[in-house]
Amino acid sequence: MKKYLAIMSFFFGSISSALAATVLNFDDLNGQGVLLATQSPNYGGFNWDNNFAVVNDSLYQLYGNTYGSTSGENALFNAYGVTKAVTMNGASFDFIGASFAGWTYKDAAYDYTAPYVIISGFNGSNKVGEISVNLLNNTKSYSWVDVGFKNITKLEFTSSSSSTLNTGNIVANGDKKWWLMDDFTYSPTANVQAVPIPASIWLLGSSMLALFGFNHKKPLPG
Repeated sequence: MKKYLAIMSFFFGSISSALAATVLNFDDLNGQGVLLATQSPNYGGFNWDNNFAVVNDSLYQLYGNTYGSTSGENALFNAYGVTKAVTMNGASFDFIGASFAGWTYKDAAYDYTAPYVIISGFNGSNKVGEISVNLLNNTKSYSWVDVGFKNITKLEFTSSSSSTLNTGNIVANGDKKWWLMDDFTYSPTANVQAVPIPASIWLLGSSMLALFGFNHKKPLPG
């Protein structure tokens, strides 16, 4: 019985989490290096910093790179190589993660490639968490990063300076250092419990319930 309850709990918990998550892939935007603020400043219900911009794969590959964004054609990047911040309009949210890459030249790190991007989450003025992502581990594709910040109201993405290559220390506020982000994945904290579950999912769960209930009545071998 305990095993059965654990399976059902995992099943519905997984469905609830999957339904609550939203992925922003920026593919419905102009990817010719156009600033997000000029085309959709509240994209996905967020307030984005004025210097986020969108690049498509064709434009990015003009730098000699052979890889593109992880989904569709577009990705977000920090225009002018400066620090960026994003907040949700009047609500807290859980930042699950995203795919990141350093802006490379011919699939390799260059002077303008951010060695690290530092991701900080805040609830009001209180810092909830901070992680640093090494963008030099993989210069030929994007890498998914599990962030897992809960109940935050603001995200900050900070480029590291190139001195990290020599000292091993992460130096924040690395101006003129570029990185890219795709598949921005989040869930609104206040709305997670309110996400409706389609009837088909309930039907599947009911079928599993009946199946496990029936099997439980069968005599065990031996």
